[in-house]
Amino acid sequence: MIGRGVSRLLVAIALVCASAAWTGWVILHTVADPSRSSRIAHEVFDDPEARGQLANDLASSLARAANTGAASATADTGLKVPKIVGDDPVLREAVAAALADPRVTTDVIDALAAEHANLLGVEPKKPATINTTLLLEAVNRSLGVASPTLAAQLVNAAPKSVALPDVEIPFVGAAHRFATAWVPRLALIAVLLGGVALVGADRLRVLRRIGVWAVGAGLLWVLLPRGFIWLAEHWVPGNAAVVRAVLRGATGAVTAMATLLVLGGAAAIGASIVVGRPSGRAGRGQRDQRDPRDPRDALGASGSIDSSSGWRTFTGRDLPPSSSRPAPKQFDKRA
Repeated sequence: MIGRGVSRLLVAIALVCASAAWTGWVILHTVADPSRSSRIAHEVFDDPEARGQLANDLASSLARAANTGAASATADTGLKVPKIVGDDPVLREAVAAALADPRVTTDVIDALAAEHANLLGVEPKKPATINTTLLLEAVNRSLGVASPTLAAQLVNAAPKSVALPDVEIPFVGAAHRFATAWVPRLALIAVLLGGVALVGADRLRVLRRIGVWAVGAGLLWVLLPRGFIWLAEHWVPGNAAVVRAVLRGATGAVTAMATLLVLGGAAAIGASIVVGRPSGRAGRGQRDQRDPRDPRDALGASGSIDSSSGWRTFTGRDLPPSSSRPAPKQFDKRA
């Protein structure tokens, strides 16, 4: 049987390994999962508010690309070409309408997926660019009526492709590689140490600690995405809908696993309480087994009856002083 000290040490190490494994598993199924890029992009396009915010960003990128192309084309002539304003409502509405074109949608999704894969260090690297020809063709269908001059500027000045901005997240590639290699090992270590600790003398407390960890880990993940959404609404309200859509696409499997952790942890805590509760009926049954007619039961466990003298013999500190013992009664035979 394992002692309490050893059992507590084992469960502490097991919970540390479990926390590291859970963190790595979350990373592998959210930001470090290249296959989720397409799901995230579809979530963004399926949300009207998020799609509108993405259209605003694309309109700004398209305007910058067109202004850069126009400046390069007229550098030798000295002509000044009017700049395209990225926050022009007409341009933004035209880009939002263009995103309804399935060809443009597919092109943007592929660019987002390539950017995500490049961020994780997935080989071979693919260019994270948007085909401007398709985008402008769809945009000009709206601008040709609303603003022919702006449509002509875009066609004459825009490059053939628009690159998505480079996103640098420190250590994300290293975190992906580390999580891939160590999550299974850490999970196995946690399970083995937790199982050994449950064999010890303090198994109910070990079970309760494991349950508390599971509930805490699950609730933390359930609350964490809501915290991200709150921060986005206060810090970047213009992209809050995009953040919500990204979290929906990236956290589906993790949220389900976190819910299972909470339910399993609550069950473990409940089981440790129910099993560890003393049975009052059993205690009463043991007390009722005493026979009041038996002098030993009547006097209790601290004394016994001397059959030769009829006096009670005490042990330990219950022994009364000799002077306090009453003299035996004398019986008159004549009576």
